[in-house]
Amino acid sequence: MTERPDPPRDAPHDAIAAVTHPDPYPWYAALVAERPFHYDARLKLWIAASAEAVTAVLQSDLCHVRPAAEPVPRHLGSGAAAQVFRRLVRMRDDPQREAVKQALLAALAALSTEHIVACAGEVLAALRDERLPPDAWLFELPVRSMAALLGLPPQHRAEAARCTGDFVRGLLPQATPEQVSRGDAAAERLRDLLRSHSGLLPAEDETMLCNALGLMVQAHDATAGLLGNALVLLQRQPELQARLREEPSLMPDFVRELLRFDAPVQNTRRFMATDGEIAGQSLQRGDAILVLLAAANRDPAANARPQRFIIDRPQRRLFGFGLRRHECAGPEIAALIAGAGIQYWVNHDLAIPPLLGYRDSANARIPRFA
Repeated sequence: MTERPDPPRDAPHDAIAAVTHPDPYPWYAALVAERPFHYDARLKLWIAASAEAVTAVLQSDLCHVRPAAEPVPRHLGSGAAAQVFRRLVRMRDDPQREAVKQALLAALAALSTEHIVACAGEVLAALRDERLPPDAWLFELPVRSMAALLGLPPQHRAEAARCTGDFVRGLLPQATPEQVSRGDAAAERLRDLLRSHSGLLPAEDETMLCNALGLMVQAHDATAGLLGNALVLLQRQPELQARLREEPSLMPDFVRELLRFDAPVQNTRRFMATDGEIAGQSLQRGDAILVLLAAANRDPAANARPQRFIIDRPQRRLFGFGLRRHECAGPEIAALIAGAGIQYWVNHDLAIPPLLGYRDSANARIPRFA
């Protein structure tokens, strides 16, 4: 294993820094072409960049979603946030998780497109009256919409969004003891709200209750990033605004292409549960792999002319929702909520503030606006 050479001055210095870099995609392209699956000695991570390598890692039974020695982040201790985390199906690899996931998927499948769009529209109307700045709007729309789908009445949705933000910040590895404490309090309050009002998942089942909370957590960063990256793209290619205004039926393909072109979740991690070989490399139990979803989306072997934004791209391949047993639950819900928000912005011809940069994150690409 050798450490990679220093990158050019204008490139991200590693795969974590790439997430918030102004334009990481030429650097990702170089990884795909030259080092599709390699070890980064400085990060102490294997890096999977190409579509082939990413697929191999995500489909491998050798990999788990959490380290064997740390199924719950150590800094969470034994508080309420830790209790929720250990029940999330997307963070588990035990045999019982599949039954929980199937019950979750069945509940989400029962939601009609019309109902999802109606809930997002109701939230959009409330946000219009509150006149929130874009940086707040990005988070409030998806989390409040998910809260509405879970059955929370309008008077509790803003609180649910605020608590979800506290919960997410408490999960971060760099969270302070105060943020962890706020995350625990948020987890308790969210579970209370869902026990009292949830109509989508059985409130008497603690595991399903925690996974209902998990749906709001997933909406918090991932869908906020999707909405923010849409605004950045529309600002840079204003002709797309006119096209979406004239042809709203293009919105589903616009959202799917945006998920490929500028992924809100740039990477995820996997951990070797046992020694074995993946994509021609020998890995050992405990090795950590950084899976560059955003790089795979732009691999020309998966999507031709990857650097171009093509709304009606044929045979589009997306890697941002995962594969097999850890495939994201409810990706179409996130896409519908984001599509409703983007269409609202386009139809009302709202001014898009200048981009200031991206929020500090190891995996989510979320713009900050002036």
